[in-house]
Amino acid sequence: MPNMAVYRQEWDPVSRTYVQSDQFYQMYPSASAAGLVLPTSGLSSYYLSDMVSNGNPVAWARLAWAQQSTYTINPQFQLEYKLLGKDEEETQLNYTGEVYMNSYTETYNTYKPGALNSATWQDKINKTSNKEYKSLDFQTRHTLIFRPWFGTPDHSLQVLGRFEMRTTDNSQQYMESTGVVGGITDPNVEAYLNSLSTSTGKGHSMSVTGSLHYAYKSKYMFDFTIRGDGSTKFGSGNKWGFFPGISGRWNISDESFFRPLRGDEGKYISMLGVSGGWGVGGNASFGDNLMYNNYASIGSYLGSTAIAPSNLRLTLIQWEKTKSWNIGVKLGLFKDLLNFDLNVYDRRTSDLLMTNVGIPSSTGFSALDWANVGSLRNNGWELYFNTGRIFNVGKFSMVKFNLAQNVNRITSMDETVLASMNPDFENKNEEWMSRVQIGNALGGIYGFRNLGVYRYDYEHSGYFADEEDNTKYGTYEEWLNDPTSAPPTAAIAAA
Repeated sequence: MPNMAVYRQEWDPVSRTYVQSDQFYQMYPSASAAGLVLPTSGLSSYYLSDMVSNGNPVAWARLAWAQQSTYTINPQFQLEYKLLGKDEEETQLNYTGEVYMNSYTETYNTYKPGALNSATWQDKINKTSNKEYKSLDFQTRHTLIFRPWFGTPDHSLQVLGRFEMRTTDNSQQYMESTGVVGGITDPNVEAYLNSLSTSTGKGHSMSVTGSLHYAYKSKYMFDFTIRGDGSTKFGSGNKWGFFPGISGRWNISDESFFRPLRGDEGKYISMLGVSGGWGVGGNASFGDNLMYNNYASIGSYLGSTAIAPSNLRLTLIQWEKTKSWNIGVKLGLFKDLLNFDLNVYDRRTSDLLMTNVGIPSSTGFSALDWANVGSLRNNGWELYFNTGRIFNVGKFSMVKFNLAQNVNRITSMDETVLASMNPDFENKNEEWMSRVQIGNALGGIYGFRNLGVYRYDYEHSGYFADEEDNTKYGTYEEWLNDPTSAPPTAAIAAA
């Protein structure tokens, strides 16, 4: 690449020398095709088109600008009211109300004068743009907690009810104009309108949660939860998902029969507990408004502007649900000097959500933004170990580590999705085969089976330097009589 001058040089007839001017240097427009460029053509070489389009970097730094301003407001309100009781040894009913808001505004303006390059008025020079974006996120949460007092601290019960609602609203507009004259840089002045777009979005979600927790002398604990989530992301009949859960725990080390093993203040086994749980979780991690068609201009038809849907409505998409269970064992030794936490789990996901799902092109589209495509299973175990303060070496006084194993398997998937994700291998170097197969891990990498090593080498294009060595793996005639055998060395060059 040649060097580019920052400023133009003009011929001074008096001093008969070139004098640097105060105008930034501009390259001539690039030729439309490769070939010889004459000095009098007023064009730059085709191979310098990238430099021509980039323009003078110093001119960009001095003349062009981009201005961005953002404003964020995050008000929060909280109200707590004790409807019944105030002391721990009284029946209590407490209410908490919370409101969160997030208001965000962004303005982004740009200006690119014609002096940045050698473009003409037909190339839409003196370009200005304006983007305005506004969003409002409103959340409210109301919680009621009921704690009855049974006259003894041995029994503990808590009942919780919660209602949450969230609303999001955003809008955006973009305008780009060219041909602004007179040094005006305001993007809102009258000029040639080059681009204009607007967009808006809304989303609403709601959830209701109920939970119950019971404990007896901290030995036995039981929890039950049910949650209902509703979202406008889904079509009619699929907006709500219900997700129950149940769990329990038994602290064996607190039993009277365990005292000999526990010792004084946990001298031997300070903690031994088992727990188990089962529940259903939901996932809706995709954008809003997918259940509606978006329309965009596709050019002209019979002399008029034509518009067409740019997506397919996703009215049948459902909540992704994961049913899981786990069993855990917690063990503490020597006054919690050594601690072990082991968990075994199994998770089964149904209505698996996947983005960019390929579909037959006969529909007029190549892919769906999101779709429920199948089911997945994960099972495995996790072991966590940590110690108390067993030594002091500088800042280090304890040890922590964990081990885990997870097995992932696809249990079902739509056949059209499998076909779109498993194209034929193109047999190219530095590429590998990735297949999605039922009964195997998602995203597994596969290779080819090795049939063996060729019985020849590539020395001298198939020939050895010593003529006698060319027949030690078989002659060309022998290979012709038995084509199923591996070709001999001499056969490679002869073929």
